[in-house]
Amino acid sequence: MSPRVPRIDQASPGVDSDALACILSRRGGRVSGIDGLLLHSPPLVHGWHAFFEALWEGCHLNPRIQILALLRVGHRNRCRYQLAKHTQVATERGLSAAEIAATAVAADASILQPRERAVLAYADAMTCDVQVPTHTFDALRPYFHDRDLLELTVNIAAYNMVSRTMEALELRP
Repeated sequence: MSPRVPRIDQASPGVDSDALACILSRRGGRVSGIDGLLLHSPPLVHGWHAFFEALWEGCHLNPRIQILALLRVGHRNRCRYQLAKHTQVATERGLSAAEIAATAVAADASILQPRERAVLAYADAMTCDVQVPTHTFDALRPYFHDRDLLELTVNIAAYNMVSRTMEALELRP
């Protein structure tokens, strides 16, 4: 199945060279699925990549916590593309197959540490309910400083945007 908006790549006529260079620089010379869609709007390419570079390379948040949260968002939003890509990242970051599978069941995932289960519950609340109950947020406080709480929140919100974009446009792995 093709996405609802056709992908653009290096060979597409009229591709914006600055936007393409931004993607190729950040992605090691390749155009990912989402990039192929974003190339329709050069301003979105530049903003998207600057924002996600900050999330992936500039944040203090523990990478394991980040990827657990992103996987949970992918499960909750049933985003196959996001799950496929971030399962690979999780494996590269040292998560076991059982830990990755636990992100599908969240708070019932006994293989995960209490702070990791609290992160998944937070991702659930942000993704499914938008408003986060005080007890859900307070469950994170013993484990994270304010900066980490902010970065976790923005990562979850950002990947809700990613999965909703991918699903609305029917981008598949």
